[in-house]
Amino acid sequence: VDHGQPAPSGPPILSVRDLRVAFPLGRSWRGEERWLTVVDGLSIELAEGETLALLGETGSGKSVLARAILRLVPPVGGQVSWLGTDLAAAPPEAMRRARRDLQILFPDPLAALDPLMTIGAQLAETLESLRPTRSPADRAARMAEALEEVGLPTAVLDLHPGSLRPAEAARAGLARALLPEPRLLVCDEPAATLDGAERADFLALLRAIRRRRRLALLYATQDAAEGLRIARRGLVLLLGRIVESADSAVLAAGARHPYSRALVAAAGLVRPALHGDPPSPLRPPTGCALRLRCPLAHDGCAQVPPSLDPVAPGHRVACHVAQDEAQDGTQSGGKAP
Repeated sequence: VDHGQPAPSGPPILSVRDLRVAFPLGRSWRGEERWLTVVDGLSIELAEGETLALLGETGSGKSVLARAILRLVPPVGGQVSWLGTDLAAAPPEAMRRARRDLQILFPDPLAALDPLMTIGAQLAETLESLRPTRSPADRAARMAEALEEVGLPTAVLDLHPGSLRPAEAARAGLARALLPEPRLLVCDEPAATLDGAERADFLALLRAIRRRRRLALLYATQDAAEGLRIARRGLVLLLGRIVESADSAVLAAGARHPYSRALVAAAGLVRPALHGDPPSPLRPPTGCALRLRCPLAHDGCAQVPPSLDPVAPGHRVACHVAQDEAQDGTQSGGKAP
């Protein structure tokens, strides 16, 4: 875990309440409108300088949640508040001001860069759009500073993205995100195209910049071990819902939900070691979303979806078995296992 992070303090700068994101699928043969729900009533808070990992397999809803927070994907319900401003209802000019504070890194940096524009033109466009009061000389100096901060020479300003290696493109994308001087950086699998030493170097750079700038960080990844090393706190998502929430050290050493345990044990593998395939969001199982793959499932897991309840201070789990264990430990006067 990155122990150089400050403890959360003060009111949240980001507050997400009951956020729902769904996509229309057209009408059924009966004429009923169908929807695919990807984020189902999620609520999170983030304080100044705090880091939060969103963990889950592909299809868990973490990437859609990250984009919905920035209004890149429209929600169908709930609220996203940034410094007290409801982003869902913000007019264009207010949203433009907010985008100075809110920046994102995408999984494929080359795809996120315009192949027809040089890196210099794209960095200049970012500054002209979000910091229009800067003079041309100031913009040039700021671009050079951003490239130096991410470890790239100014020569890349004259290059097109296709001339860059994946590691260079990732750093160029990071430089572009830092130019508006954001307060929150949303990272959606930002090192997905990198392997080995390049991946480790980029993540070390990201952690160093986060500490130096005291950025708040929202880090979405299916590699739970990686996410928990970067963030102070973690949320585990399954079919668009939170199934476990705790400090990263607690999740890394003592996750209580079977799904969380499998993710941590996977240690960078594409899929955790669970029975069967992930359920389809088009036909989610009744009760607990993990019950068809869970080694601890019992008959009661099929009846009622578990609520996200505390099992210890600062630790919440949506699992009937974990909640029963915690209750038994409390009633016996001992600590929950």
